[in-house]
Amino acid sequence: MGVDYYSVLKVNKNATEDDIKKAYRKLAMKWHPDKNPNDKKEAEARFKQISEAYEADPQKRQVYDQDGEEGLKDIPPPGSGGFSYGGGSKGFNPRNAEDIFAEFFGSSPFGFGSSGPGKSMRFSSDGGGTFGGFGGGGENIFRSYSEGVTPKKPQAVESKLPCSLEELYSGSTRKMKISRSVIDANGRQVTEQEILTIDVKPGWKKGTKITFPDKGNEQLGHLPADLVFVIDEKPHSTYKRDGNDLIVNKKVTLAEALGGTTVNLTTLDGRDLSIPVTDIVNPGYELVVAREGMPIAKERGNRGDLKIIFEIRFPTRLTPDQRAGLKRTLAVAVCASMASSSPFFDDIRTKSEVVDSPQSEDMLDVGESVNDATLKTLKPNVMVSSNVRELLECPVCLNAMYPPIHQCSNGHTLCSACKPRVHNRCPTCRHELGNIRCLALEKVAASLELPCKYQNFGCVGVYPYYSKLKHESQCLHRPYNCPYAGSECTVVGDIPYLVAHLKDDHKVDMHNGSTFNHRYVKSNPQEVENATWMLTVFSCFNQYFCLHFEAFQLGMAPVYIAFLRFMGDDNEAKNYSYSLEVGGNGRKMIWQGVPRSIRDSHRKVRDSFDGLIIQRNMALFFSGVDRKELKLRVTGRIWKEQ
Repeated sequence: MGVDYYSVLKVNKNATEDDIKKAYRKLAMKWHPDKNPNDKKEAEARFKQISEAYEADPQKRQVYDQDGEEGLKDIPPPGSGGFSYGGGSKGFNPRNAEDIFAEFFGSSPFGFGSSGPGKSMRFSSDGGGTFGGFGGGGENIFRSYSEGVTPKKPQAVESKLPCSLEELYSGSTRKMKISRSVIDANGRQVTEQEILTIDVKPGWKKGTKITFPDKGNEQLGHLPADLVFVIDEKPHSTYKRDGNDLIVNKKVTLAEALGGTTVNLTTLDGRDLSIPVTDIVNPGYELVVAREGMPIAKERGNRGDLKIIFEIRFPTRLTPDQRAGLKRTLAVAVCASMASSSPFFDDIRTKSEVVDSPQSEDMLDVGESVNDATLKTLKPNVMVSSNVRELLECPVCLNAMYPPIHQCSNGHTLCSACKPRVHNRCPTCRHELGNIRCLALEKVAASLELPCKYQNFGCVGVYPYYSKLKHESQCLHRPYNCPYAGSECTVVGDIPYLVAHLKDDHKVDMHNGSTFNHRYVKSNPQEVENATWMLTVFSCFNQYFCLHFEAFQLGMAPVYIAFLRFMGDDNEAKNYSYSLEVGGNGRKMIWQGVPRSIRDSHRKVRDSFDGLIIQRNMALFFSGVDRKELKLRVTGRIWKEQ
């Protein structure tokens, strides 16, 4: 039985010429000896057989379909007694397989076996086996396919990939569309388009390379080149990168350099950053903000630093009055130097706490107090010379002293907060303090312009002492108290911090949207606790709102109240309105109002009855006919006033 050429090419008998060409190209590329150096003999045999099967033209195919391989090659069938079929009409002497391959592909795409342009490698059989007499036989069985020129890979093709600092800070995904030449199934070069995906990692630097192997143009006789994208940094309007650090150049006036300022920046990931500058700024002064630089690619979670370099703009002219005033300000005399501390003083200093000095009795009312823990962290620095700062430093708590300032008969001073802690004894000389006040030093302290103690929250104001106290009572940057009413929570902070605190620490439900629909059930409506039953936070209009529902005792019976609070200031709260509706059992009650700011305490809002008030008897009407269990459904919505 002869060779089944259709099986060799893995096609059926009804295959078209195009089907046979495609099959030949695929198998010839697979079994070419140059691609199979580890099993060359089997590859050569397969390669010759594939070429022989492809060589049959339509006329030869007809002979093959009728008489098989024997008829095609004039081989006497078994039992014919050796008579030849060599009449010539059916004679089939296949050409060299490499000639067929070169004719099909133009030249070897592997770059092997050619002794010159247009000359393909030849090989022959020893006359035995199925392929006896294939190509005429005085040569060696097969020539080595390692002869010739080794295929070379062209130099990689590099292309710049411009990235903004924002992309290199947070990371991004880039889609790159490329066009390249490839060899199709017929051996022709065609243009192919492809989209490559590049995942830019946070912290990558200029010069980082991303390699796509073998994505260059395909050429006959050559391996495709690698395609390399090289990260390039786009210029930024604010920041300049220096390794893992970010550099910002900041111009300040002479007044800001001497009196302090705040640098406001928007970080590369969109955060607002307020950086107070309380030191004296010299030309070329560099302020380092730790861990606000670029991410470090190989150290996950770590960042470089932000470096702010200052340039001072000096005034070009001053009036005579300005010159005189400036001289007076800078020539503040130092009244006395602080005495050295004694062992008693050291003991007191160790045990003392950092607190603010209380106000004198004749000061203006400054409104609500702020949490002590917050005041410790927000203690302002006196923006004066070091000598004056030392002069105003309390020897016990080491904070700056403000009126009233106490002194002993020897002139040693002490802040009013520390006076009761030392049992009315001077910590320096141990003399009794009495009720003596240092009015001269109080006048110096009151004349100094000081930064608002909420400067770390973004306030840039600088005020004389008494004006500072009044401002701080109304400062828009002062922190908010936690709005949770279930306990006396002392946490303070800005709105994003409080939202996270409510969610993580108080496990408050968070909802997106401006409508609400809640059901409140209580098995025993006679039980009343002065605590919030439910607090829900809603996010809408890029703001946060707190919906409270609770019961409290009013006279002999419980009262139920629902009200809304705005997480922000009063002037912003007035831009919104809300409505609440409770109903059931054929009855309905509606309330409409303006949300109260969380600047007002929960108890203050509740006790003002500024919300939907439901008496117990009416609540039971809404709950059902049995009037034994409280079942209230409160719905409503929030909208922004035009």
